[in-house]
Amino acid sequence: GPHGAAPYGAPGAHGGAHGAMPGVQGGTGAPLSQSRGPWRLHVRIIEARNLPAADMLSQSADPYCKISYKKTEFKTHHITSHRNPKWNAKFEFPLDKLPLKKPIELTVWDHDKIGKDDKMCSVDLKVDHLLIGVAKEEWFHLRPRGEILVEMKMVDTPGGHLVYGGDKKDKKKDKKDKKDKKKK
Repeated sequence: GPHGAAPYGAPGAHGGAHGAMPGVQGGTGAPLSQSRGPWRLHVRIIEARNLPAADMLSQSADPYCKISYKKTEFKTHHITSHRNPKWNAKFEFPLDKLPLKKPIELTVWDHDKIGKDDKMCSVDLKVDHLLIGVAKEEWFHLRPRGEILVEMKMVDTPGGHLVYGGDKKDKKKDKKDKKDKKKK
């Protein structure tokens, strides 16, 4: 752009929100609407509490989380027999367009050694309220019960959307597209 982006080493850049100048296009602390993107959403799934019991015997589940948006999905490790698990797992989503057409889906599953894993509860995460570069920790209510603590931070990455060129999942998607063409 004509005014050029500030270099990463700009004074105050390492000082977090304190050094940010208000009103700077896409600067730290700016609302998402002032930033052109693309973005990376940093998500940390910290912990959950009061999760539903796993089965009729009211044993605690072996919970893990899946978090997905469009074709990208991540999962945490599972924690054995715990209704208040702490995962502290970090993930990053590349996002090209805001506002998101659909929310980011976070689901909690019970890891089952035998048979299929059971989906226990879920919540949709919205990002519109986040400020650029500012981490926000929040408890979300899970459906049908339980709560989950998630930290989200949206980072503006101008010119950074090529980072995800080598994503393995894209290759799978291409194969699927070819199959669809055959059906027609």
